[in-house]
Amino acid sequence: GGSETADMELLEEVFQAQLVANQVLVMHCWYLRVMATPHGVPETLGATLDRWYGVPTRGLHRALLRALGAAQSVRTWPDFLASACLVVGTPMQMEHFVTGCVQRSLRKKYHSRDTNFAAIQRSGQSNILLRGKLADKVVIVIDVSGSMGVTFMENGEYTSRLDFVKRHVHDILDMLGPRSAFSIIFFNSEIHPLSRGELLFATDKNKRYASDFVQRREPGRATNLSGALDTAYSMRGVSEIYLLSDGRPTRGIVDHDELVALAR
Repeated sequence: GGSETADMELLEEVFQAQLVANQVLVMHCWYLRVMATPHGVPETLGATLDRWYGVPTRGLHRALLRALGAAQSVRTWPDFLASACLVVGTPMQMEHFVTGCVQRSLRKKYHSRDTNFAAIQRSGQSNILLRGKLADKVVIVIDVSGSMGVTFMENGEYTSRLDFVKRHVHDILDMLGPRSAFSIIFFNSEIHPLSRGELLFATDKNKRYASDFVQRREPGRATNLSGALDTAYSMRGVSEIYLLSDGRPTRGIVDHDELVALAR
């Protein structure tokens, strides 16, 4: 038989459709590479970040900026595979790999034949930041433990993690349309819900009430993540839960696997 020829147009279309996802994956690889040096084991990352209170040193900041530039420069399959420390195969091998992934995803019903992958991946923006794309019934769960008071440099000025989150929560509230419903849950050692058991309709009055609720909150005490998730799950009719946290839980469920099981 004759030799096979790879469908280069297909490979290019697939790569462009998932360009942002590939660049993000490369950034993850570079992040682990930078952070694991000189220790060499990713398990030390949590302890290292805890010692720095999550704020990188100046040298690490420069290294991560270089890594970001490298990730953004990825434009082809060979670039992507080499940057992710993967074996660069032949075009034919790549085509078999890509088609195999799509077929497995289809069998597992991760997508349908009508799914537009290009529309999902190309913008590189989360739905939470796209006006009109927010879920109809959402709960925003926000960590207000002591570590959220740690400051970092943003646009030449120091701001706390909590103040940064507050600004973006106000943006999210502005995105909610009149047919949406929402609630907000703050948590540290205790759980502080905006509403109990019920979502609030996104009327102007309720959004003003929520903005005041957000603005009054200050950081302090421990981190009871599982209690906050239990409260969010107990609310009727919730379609999505957005969790904003910076650290490890110290109250309630603290085991990683148990928390993952609870989140699912």
